[in-house]
Amino acid sequence: MSLLAATGLDFERAMILTVAALTTTGPLAQVGGEAAIGYTGLTDAAKIILAFAMIVGRMETLVLVALISPRFWRG
Repeated sequence: MSLLAATGLDFERAMILTVAALTTTGPLAQVGGEAAIGYTGLTDAAKIILAFAMIVGRMETLVLVALISPRFWRG
């Protein structure tokens, strides 16, 4: 969120976009705030930050599935 704020976004937009990226719920940006946030209006730096955050959010989910899965199938 701090990196997004450094690209010029205000607090509310940075928070909504961060949550949307980490939870991989991109449409949240359209309904999460008072006004819809469009991805097309973001700077290239903000888009790169969001892409990285989406990857981190997805990897966390995959790690949890990998930790739970072996116990389920062995027992």
